[in-house]
Amino acid sequence: MSLVPPVSGEAVGKAAGNVYARLFDHKPAVQGEVHYFVREFETKRGNRDLDRLKQSADRMQEVQETYMPECTTLCKEYLTAMHQKVAEVSSYMEDAMKVEEKAEEMRVQRRFRQKTDFDSVTEDVDTKLNEERHHIDLEFERAIIKFKKNLDDKDK
Repeated sequence: MSLVPPVSGEAVGKAAGNVYARLFDHKPAVQGEVHYFVREFETKRGNRDLDRLKQSADRMQEVQETYMPECTTLCKEYLTAMHQKVAEVSSYMEDAMKVEEKAEEMRVQRRFRQKTDFDSVTEDVDTKLNEERHHIDLEFERAIIKFKKNLDDKDK
């Protein structure tokens, strides 16, 4: 004897459907929350957000019609002026670089002249010193010969 009464397959299917609906089907609850939120939003805020959006659109239109052309004109003017100034500065810098290059070239040439002058002076000095040494050596040789001759004369 079983304590559980016999159950038909149809009853089991209905019971399973009820359990499924209670556990997994949240559609009615979500719909209720959405309707509540929409009602609260519409009653508390009304058309305030729509009015703000419209004001923002009007301001954007005003900015686009009045300020944008003026800003564009000013940008073009200032950019043209800025371009001219940059061109002037660039030209000035090129001139300065040319002057600096010429000055550097002159410095290099002056150093080269100074070096060649110094080399010629040192060569002249070396030549004169060699001549003096040679002259002194000759005098010394003569003096030694004379000295030896005097010594030989005394020894005799």
